[in-house]
Amino acid sequence: MAEKPNQGNVSWGQQLSSLAGRVISADPFFSIPQWFVEHMPGLPAGFAPGSTIPGLKDGTGLQVKLVSSASPNAPQTKFWISENAEMPKDIEAVCTLPAGMFPTGTNYTWDVTLEMDLTTLPSGKPKSPDPKSKKKPVVRRTSTTHPPIRQTTSSPNFTIPFTYVRGGKLTVKVTVDSLHGPVSATQTAEIRGKEPSLQQISNQVKGAKGNGPAILMQILLGESKLHQFFYKGEPRDKPGNYEGYPLMSSDRLDGVGLGQITYKIPTEDEVWNWKENLKEAVKHYNDSYATAGSFFRKYESRDEFKTLVKGYNDAWLKNIKVKPGQPTPEPPKIKMADPKDKFVEDETIRGYNGFGSTVNPVHEYRAEMDWDTQQNVTYQTVLQSKLNVTVSADGKSGTVKWHQVSKQEREGHYQALGIAKEHWGDTNYVDQVRQMTAKK
Repeated sequence: MAEKPNQGNVSWGQQLSSLAGRVISADPFFSIPQWFVEHMPGLPAGFAPGSTIPGLKDGTGLQVKLVSSASPNAPQTKFWISENAEMPKDIEAVCTLPAGMFPTGTNYTWDVTLEMDLTTLPSGKPKSPDPKSKKKPVVRRTSTTHPPIRQTTSSPNFTIPFTYVRGGKLTVKVTVDSLHGPVSATQTAEIRGKEPSLQQISNQVKGAKGNGPAILMQILLGESKLHQFFYKGEPRDKPGNYEGYPLMSSDRLDGVGLGQITYKIPTEDEVWNWKENLKEAVKHYNDSYATAGSFFRKYESRDEFKTLVKGYNDAWLKNIKVKPGQPTPEPPKIKMADPKDKFVEDETIRGYNGFGSTVNPVHEYRAEMDWDTQQNVTYQTVLQSKLNVTVSADGKSGTVKWHQVSKQEREGHYQALGIAKEHWGDTNYVDQVRQMTAKK
């Protein structure tokens, strides 16, 4: 028989555990000695000398279930972020205790984690860096995590207080002090996201500049078909298991959700919160719009244009015929035509997708060359051509039209610069976006 434990300042649970010793582990029932009842006030009801209580080993009998306020009696395995990008507010963890094993006034310690491994999603695994490249590998977003939650309650019911919009695998662990020491039980579920409506998306992009709201809706339709999450029928989701998980870009370059932006690592908020995703998309559009305006305003001061003008003037001076004794006339002062609003919009759309290179970017427009009036223009033929200048009647000025770079020319330029094809983007991006009709 076990010896009487040292009472001291230790809890009755600790003393009873010490008293039982190996007996609890071996036998689910044991007898309570008279002296223990006399010296341990506050024992649960029903504890009397000679009575037996059930043992508890490794949490046997302790249960936790996850329910919603709408269905408090039905355990759930899947919960949803709302269409308004709000976390479910009614996920309640309910702990059920075996009778007779826990003292009056038992406390419950809850530990909650919410994590998502993005590499398990279609196209979620980042591309491996090119071993031949000397560039530092780009860090990619591979997971999202909600800050851990830990709270202690006196109630067996616990409503989870999320502070960020996140999804993935929800794990809830409850720990309770039993007569045999601390015991725990764990339950898991999934949190996925619901799509916003077309009207909600439209309202969120009103901050885009110029004709941006309409154009950005076309961009979003081309980028994600106006989806933040995988949806039923998405071609990559053949098993049909990923509905409600973040929509990853097919190029595996970190694009996610509605905006599919790849020039930066998406934040965890942008992965799960469609409003934050669109906030970044609007910012990116507006930055591209400002860059487009600057491009047209400053084009004449670019070295590229100055070189073309010099080439034109040299050819003009070489071919001009001057009568003896007459001064050599000045070549016409060449300027670019004023860009149309459509040109600025097209350049903005191209900027949203990217120019293929930060060192040698290929913009959507450039000065028109004489070869541009012919068919089958390539990057090589443009290099050999001259500015196509419309000279005024008095011969003092000349105007050059804007030329929209073709798909074939853009690809030839990338090839000539040695840019890897995976960084070309969509070489026909602007035309494809312009053809989009924003409906969901």
